[in-house]
Amino acid sequence: MGMRETEVGARSGRLEPDARLVRPDLVCPGAQKSASTFLSRWLDAHPNIHMRRGEYPGFEDPDYEREKLTDLELALPPEIACYGIRRADYLTDALAAQRLHEHLPDARILITLRDPVTRAISGYHHYVAYGLLPPRSADAGLRRIFGGPTAGKPLSQAERNVRDYGEYPRHVARYFDLFGRENVKVVLQTDLAEGSAKATYASLCEFIGVEPLDVEPPGKRAQRTTTNMLALKARSFGNRYRYDRHFDRARSYSREKAALPGWQQFVIKASARAQELVVAKLPAKDDLVSAETLAAMHRHYDPQIPELEQLLGRDLSTWRHDAAASASG
Repeated sequence: MGMRETEVGARSGRLEPDARLVRPDLVCPGAQKSASTFLSRWLDAHPNIHMRRGEYPGFEDPDYEREKLTDLELALPPEIACYGIRRADYLTDALAAQRLHEHLPDARILITLRDPVTRAISGYHHYVAYGLLPPRSADAGLRRIFGGPTAGKPLSQAERNVRDYGEYPRHVARYFDLFGRENVKVVLQTDLAEGSAKATYASLCEFIGVEPLDVEPPGKRAQRTTTNMLALKARSFGNRYRYDRHFDRARSYSREKAALPGWQQFVIKASARAQELVVAKLPAKDDLVSAETLAAMHRHYDPQIPELEQLLGRDLSTWRHDAAASASG
């Protein structure tokens, strides 16, 4: 029986022969837009690791109070030595981190980080695509977020997330304090680049406690990542009908497709088709950020880098403004 059916069996109370109900012993809490999805898919390809499909938001509000973690356990076959969950918002959610430690005190924590400036740009486009930020250019939107006090209108939750999700030292330190440094591993997105990815994967297997097999990394997604504003607007239009959006939490909730009126299902399909055509014909990256806005972002993040270097025992000098300016020059 495949993993998909096994998970369904766990929720319905039907267990396959030899399957056992287990709780997660690996948590991947982000950071958002830092290759946690890619890494989760790669880990799931290991025969002794099962990564739950999609993100699991059960430890954050309002899911925690509503669902009571009733779907946390899964029925998995005995060859599975590690069951993992991921949720990119957990890294910055102090309450969710405390709940994770309360319910999964022995879990291992796998954090992925990325240059906070490029992460913020990617996170901004992500929120635009899901309609949680207005479709203004990244330069204008990020200048508002990082350019100092805003005139009149305060930052929205999504705007604060774009900024706060890259403030890594306090978030990483929280997991160190809760779970112990020996149970937390931090991987940089660059560690997954060609040339170092296999060694990183082997070290992760040892950290998790499974045999470090030679498992090929997953291929790229069929959907092309885009920062083209017209393509993002098309995606945002379709997502307006595909998700319920809660702006106070900067979250989107999938709607049951079968429960949608026929015209909405038509709009979703037509929008998806239009996105394919738009993304295929337009340049993938044309929403550029000015040097002035990048400098403002570095002024926010660069002072935090020494603390993170000390926490991780790693050189992060390539994240600093002078290094980024040299690379672009």
